[in-house]
Amino acid sequence: MSSHLCISTYKSPRHDDLKLELCFVGRNCSMVPAVLGTTYGCQARRLDLSYNNIRSLCGLERFPYLEELILDNNCLSDDVLWPFMPYLTTLSINKNLLCNTTKLLAQLHKSCPRLRYLSLLNNLACPDLFSLTSDLSDLDAFEKRYQDFRVLVLQHLPKLRYLNGRRVRRAEARAAKERPSEAAGEPQDTGEPQDTGEPQDTGGPQDTGGPQDTE
Repeated sequence: MSSHLCISTYKSPRHDDLKLELCFVGRNCSMVPAVLGTTYGCQARRLDLSYNNIRSLCGLERFPYLEELILDNNCLSDDVLWPFMPYLTTLSINKNLLCNTTKLLAQLHKSCPRLRYLSLLNNLACPDLFSLTSDLSDLDAFEKRYQDFRVLVLQHLPKLRYLNGRRVRRAEARAAKERPSEAAGEPQDTGEPQDTGEPQDTGGPQDTGGPQDTE
């Protein structure tokens, strides 16, 4: 195991303290290796498990202080159960098997209350530009669909600052607050979720301002 595991330290942008990063990439594992959690779980702040065959997130509960999680190019589906990750600010789940957008967002809303950065490109749950034809009318329809998608994500996750690598604009955040809930039982966010009783940030990525207008 140790010969396939990369362990490094890094400094967060706003703090001088060193943090532990684990990289276990391309090892064909179907779940989070138990030895990683038992050995490094309480110290790790960043975990990269890209390019595996992960179908279950069982074992992530051994990483109670995780701030960044990268799960690109795996086999996560709509049936995956997301553990509670109170410190997580960054989640990358590009190129998995996620299809149900609303279900995913509802789970992340409960499991990741401090999420600021989310990327879920190349999933059926996210509109895909590469599925378009050369017809310009298709492009116009895609842009509207993708913008509606961003608003839907922000409705469930109003603390996001970046979605799919693009900064959240004030107009998008405002549209998300004004958007009616699509179905009974979905989370409705009239503002930022309360942090009362939740752990405080310990040096992860921080944004001192709200969504920005870049246009």
